[in-house]
Amino acid sequence: EQAVMPIAEYVGKQTPGRKHDCTTEVRFIDFVKDVAVAQVVITYTTHTYFDYLVLMKVKGKWIIADKYCTRQEAGEVLPTN
Repeated sequence: EQAVMPIAEYVGKQTPGRKHDCTTEVRFIDFVKDVAVAQVVITYTTHTYFDYLVLMKVKGKWIIADKYCTRQEAGEVLPTN
């Protein structure tokens, strides 16, 4: 079952955790009208997450409709296409 919740409500339910030593980079955002795809890279000293976000504009506001991610260990060589 899926739930739709405004981002402010979702963030408001979160509790502070420990600070992570990482960097975050939005590598690209590609959009057409009311749909978009974004790549976000979150790099830690031991690994990196690659997040792909599917966004939709609903009632004038952008929401994350779906998220796909993968993890790369530090020093791991990824195959090229």
